Amino acid sequence: MIKNYTTYKKTYFTLAFFIITFFGYSQTTTTFTSNSTWVCPAGVTSITIEAWGGGGNGGGANGDLHAGGGGAGGAYVKNNSLSVTPGASYNIIVGSEIIGDYGFGRNGISSSFALTATPAVLLINAVGGNGGIPATNTNPYANGGASVTTGNIGGTTSDIYGLPGTAGTAAKAGDGGNSGGGALGGIGLDTQFTNPGSLYGGGGSGGYTTANGPSRIGGTGAGGKVVITWSYLDFKGTTNNDYVDFGNNNSLTNPLGAIKLFVF
Repeated sequence: MIKNYTTYKKTYFTLAFFIITFFGYSQTTTTFTSNSTWVCPAGVTSITIEAWGGGGNGGGANGDLHAGGGGAGGAYVKNNSLSVTPGASYNIIVGSEIIGDYGFGRNGISSSFALTATPAVLLINAVGGNGGIPATNTNPYANGGASVTTGNIGGTTSDIYGLPGTAGTAAKAGDGGNSGGGALGGIGLDTQFTNPGSLYGGGGSGGYTTANGPSRIGGTGAGGKVVITWSYLDFKGTTNNDYVDFGNNNSLTNPLGAIKLFVF
């Protein structure tokens, strides 16, 4: 009986050693700063995803000593456990930067993650910030873009809308609003120059005209991004550090030099 117990204990120890030695979880993070498609790897059923919406650009300034309003910041959304399907294709839209102009500030573009289907299934959405108001002879100190308060989707971990832009004054142009993810908005100036919003999703400053100066454009709203992180199972060998990657669809090797392994 004692001998059998010893044999079982050795067997369990060997099995545990095999599992600890040859199997382990690794993690991959991919950042998207432009539109793309992501195909869920084999064996991956849950991801962590973050999205930053693009910032609105500032309003322009037209006329002597006028100050446009700053653009609002884009939103931030995070989900630590979004369910996904291995082999499925997902469409990623990233809010690009918005270049300022002389008129109304344009709204920032939302960043999103959607299952590619007909119709598409929107799973994550971080809205862009509103553009600032332009300064004119009838409105020399214009308001900033209002904060967006609806439109985010899927932010079960974090769901934060960007801050509004501030109004222009006689002293300077309006400031851009900070993004929901913490990026700073562009600071309004009392010169012909403007400040863009900071990455990712900060709103652009308003434009400002000096005495007898030409019209000025508003500051650029910063672009957004999407970040995906997932874990996957590695089978590691002992002879040449080869491994079978179950989460990235990589080519398989034979770490033990005896059999060929297949993804299951």
